[in-house]
Amino acid sequence: MRRARPSDQQVLCGVDVVADGGDAERRASIGRWCESGAAVVAEGEDGLLGYCVVEYTFFGQGFVAMLMVAPSARRRGVGRRLLDAAASSCTTEKLFTSTNVSNRPMQGLLERAGWLPVGLLHGLDAGDPELFYLCPRRGRGPEWTVPGGFGRTIRGAHAYKCGYLSIAVRCPAVNMARSM
Repeated sequence: MRRARPSDQQVLCGVDVVADGGDAERRASIGRWCESGAAVVAEGEDGLLGYCVVEYTFFGQGFVAMLMVAPSARRRGVGRRLLDAAASSCTTEKLFTSTNVSNRPMQGLLERAGWLPVGLLHGLDAGDPELFYLCPRRGRGPEWTVPGGFGRTIRGAHAYKCGYLSIAVRCPAVNMARSM
């Protein structure tokens, strides 16, 4: 793992399937992240395998704004190492991330890494709510009370029902206190 350099921009645009598909906004973001040193890259014998970006614009806390692993490097621990690097480098008490409900691989990675589900937001992407997670290595850990009354503990899993969506997420026991 190392900080991205401006010279990594083109290679990272090839690693990132969205940027590689021609998305100009993503390519510009990768350029900014490389210039500012906000991105951390994973390297292997074959070159750059993925990258991760932590920003501090989420209520003043750390937020993994992007985690991307090259398709050829997936399911080999690269994403987990990038998440661990993000957690160890985060300068705030809490570190969050989010992913779409449709992104099952990312949800699985976060679950295996022990991240705690802490929220569900509708309206960002039509028909695909965003799940928010908290890194257990930051803040106070799994004894947190999750506000909003949107979930409840069921034998080691958390069941969420929000509109038409119901999901169950296995994670350490969390006091899902109702605040409404």
